[in-house]
Amino acid sequence: MARKFETRPGKYAWNPERCEEILIIAAYNEITGFLTPQERWLERDFEYHFYQTGAGIGLHLLTGINKVRKRRNLQPIVLRERACSDYARMNHGRGRGRLRQAHRDELDEAGAEGCATIVANARLEADRLPEPHFYVDEYKVRREIIESSNRASRDEVVRRLAATTAQQQKAIAVDRLARVKAMLSLASDAELRREIVAALPPDEALELAGSVDNAEIRDVLIRHSLSALTAA
Repeated sequence: MARKFETRPGKYAWNPERCEEILIIAAYNEITGFLTPQERWLERDFEYHFYQTGAGIGLHLLTGINKVRKRRNLQPIVLRERACSDYARMNHGRGRGRLRQAHRDELDEAGAEGCATIVANARLEADRLPEPHFYVDEYKVRREIIESSNRASRDEVVRRLAATTAQQQKAIAVDRLARVKAMLSLASDAELRREIVAALPPDEALELAGSVDNAEIRDVLIRHSLSALTAA
């Protein structure tokens, strides 16, 4: 019966069909005169949420009603997950609450025999409700799988982006070293060579020094690399 949904982690409610609302109302009416003072919260919360706000019925309310029904040796309300009709999908609100009030009034006005007939028909209709496409626990598992897959996909995108960025930065550094090496080989002025080397990051200057044959240029590169160590 109904559509079970999670209101917050670990907390559930039911979105009932019309026939199920009739069964809930009839079951609730049977125990209203037997609530203890400690159970008056049930009357207040059920009637406000069910009849006024038109909200789904929380599992805690069903548990409270069934506790009283058990004490009175009455059968509990049992809701089972079933496919959801347009009625059950109807947005919660005062309009839905007024429909439930109409069900309640119909039961009140039907008398004992008429009420029993309405409830019996509602039970037959509820028993004929089709199975859901999937159950809420199955939906949660599917959702977790999808979210896990999405996280893995995002992680893979980040990894690939980082790898691509690293490759691009390496290619830029290789190109820069090649251009600096070419400029140093062409420059004859010592001051100009120092300016060219100063444009290099110190670690790249040290890397370039290992491939330079000119001792003078090599010394300039090593001196620039050394400046980073002394600064640290």
